[in-house]
Amino acid sequence: MTGSSIRAARAADWLYKRNVNVQPIIYPAVPERAARLRFFISSLHARPQLARVALLTAEALSVAVQHLVAPLCARMEGAGLGARRLDLLFE
Repeated sequence: MTGSSIRAARAADWLYKRNVNVQPIIYPAVPERAARLRFFISSLHARPQLARVALLTAEALSVAVQHLVAPLCARMEGAGLGARRLDLLFE
């Protein structure tokens, strides 16, 4: 589960561009905070393929989080609230 429809959609798009067949399952099909990615895995997939997808998925979710966090950090810094502390949550 990705925690938001936006994060799921961005991660799915990022993975699609890297030749990974994944579909985002987003609101209203599931509750907003239960958005997730649906992978299609079969016995024909080799372990190296699955390992590659696992690594790419971790990177995709990190990229999706950064796209959501960056504007918030900029606003916090502009208000003098120390956005660096928020960044630490996502490292």
